Amino acid sequence: MQYYLSQLRQNEEGISEDADFWVVTGLSIFVVINFFLFLFYVPMITENPALADKMWDIHNVAYIIFCILIAKAFYVPARN
Repeated sequence: MQYYLSQLRQNEEGISEDADFWVVTGLSIFVVINFFLFLFYVPMITENPALADKMWDIHNVAYIIFCILIAKAFYVPARN
């Protein structure tokens, strides 16, 4: 959140053309999707292991999105 606020304060245009933006966005998406999954995973395992197994697929998809956005950051041209 602090990264986005600092970029807004600088009034920088073309923020999505920066590699940092893609890494921070990927990490933010990963954390937001998995926060409640990690928070309630142990009680979910004890109550319904089948549901816990299916919910872990959500984590896997979020991780793939995170990795794709990190890979995109590698291909963003460096700014001077």
